[in-house]
Amino acid sequence: MASKTVATRVFDFVKISDALPTSLRAQLNGLRSQYSATQTKLTALSAEPETIDWAKYNTSVTSPDFVNDMKDSYTLASKVEYPADQYGALIASAEKSALAEATKLVEASKVKVAELEARLAAMKAEKPLDEITVDEFLATKPELASKIDEEIKNHNYT
Repeated sequence: MASKTVATRVFDFVKISDALPTSLRAQLNGLRSQYSATQTKLTALSAEPETIDWAKYNTSVTSPDFVNDMKDSYTLASKVEYPADQYGALIASAEKSALAEATKLVEASKVKVAELEARLAAMKAEKPLDEITVDEFLATKPELASKIDEEIKNHNYT
């Protein structure tokens, strides 16, 4: 009896599966089939509960007070009011700010990866150290050559 729909969420199991290691995909497929079975059962239920035939129970149960007590209890229980949503907007704003922060971090990571890839490409483009002379190496690194010259000039050999 699905008397109130609390939330509707559609999961992209393919996207989730791509993000998981292959060792966990079998478990995800099990969860996916359980989710599908549950969704099928929930959609088969009506939004309104079936009405109870209290007259039938009054005739078949020997204690009419028991049936009347159950009817009163059922009536009270079915009038439950759901509390007002106090935290939904707060959670949504926190989620939005967390997503914005994550987007910033992703962009910063992409920039850092590009910088590191450029440095790696420059290192791969250099001659191997066993094939290069000191003069050739210092010609490609003028700041290092000037630092060495300064240390020699100041007699700083440490």
